[in-house]
Amino acid sequence: MINIGQTPVFILETQQCLDSSNYQAFIGQAKEAYEAGNKRIVIDFQQTNSISTYGLYALHSIVSLFYNEPPPTLELWTDSTLRVIRPTKAHALNKLLLIRNPKPQIAQALFSIGFYDYAEIFVSA
Repeated sequence: MINIGQTPVFILETQQCLDSSNYQAFIGQAKEAYEAGNKRIVIDFQQTNSISTYGLYALHSIVSLFYNEPPPTLELWTDSTLRVIRPTKAHALNKLLLIRNPKPQIAQALFSIGFYDYAEIFVSA
């Protein structure tokens, strides 16, 4: 955990692949961080080479958690017509998530579902 100003920020590192085998644990880690008082989160994709629909669902669930909204249900979310995240004006102004070091294929997947409207994306050296 780090602090940005007075705000505690939790760093969540992803594994090589974010998919059906680990998405629930990933959501659980974010939930624990949120319940511990972290109001912003950095998700570090340095080690991640691929992300499945389940991984994208996990990210949408984490977005919902940090914006105090009900998470999508997996059944509805996997319907391709519902995948695009639609931010509110408050979300666009108050980005609570930071995405660090996404590889090009991960960045493209995040862009395709509108995740850039919720999160700041950055690459560190």
